[in-house]
Amino acid sequence: MDETAQRIRLAEGLALLAGLAIVAPVELARVVQSVAEPGGLAGVFYGLNIDTSLFLWLFLLLPLFWRPRPGRKESRRPKPPSEAGSSQWLWLIDSPRRPRLPPGQARRRALLLAGIVAVVSWSASVSVARVRVSEERPWRFGDLPPALHDEYSYLFQAKTFLAGRLWFPSHPDMPHLFDQMHVL
Repeated sequence: MDETAQRIRLAEGLALLAGLAIVAPVELARVVQSVAEPGGLAGVFYGLNIDTSLFLWLFLLLPLFWRPRPGRKESRRPKPPSEAGSSQWLWLIDSPRRPRLPPGQARRRALLLAGIVAVVSWSASVSVARVRVSEERPWRFGDLPPALHDEYSYLFQAKTFLAGRLWFPSHPDMPHLFDQMHVL
């Protein structure tokens, strides 16, 4: 293995450890809290943290898919010529580790993966829509109209910057509803 490949593997490993250092403490605290509650360990899977749970599983499973399987030889087929600036994305198109699939099988795989993404996306939307806005009011996020769209968010952010501020405190009546971040 040449020096560049070793540096890349080291950078990958350090990035993985950095991600785990951020995500693991949050998930560990959630697991400890769930085990202490009456539901026990089942509560870990019931109350997933949308910001960290998926990433913990991703970081833990990622090394399994990083490297080629043992005993498998890399292909020696020539790489197609690339245009300027696109060579770093060539591994997405032509990987020596993965044999090409027949068109029918590739299409089925693409449809299956698109279906999985659609189901996960829909499930996440439904779960967020069921969350109560506050304990005092019976509303759920799914009951609220989509009144604050991106245009209003941009306008609010522009007014915030014009006021010489980077943020404003949350609304006192419903802090959980407005306690969010808008990224330009």
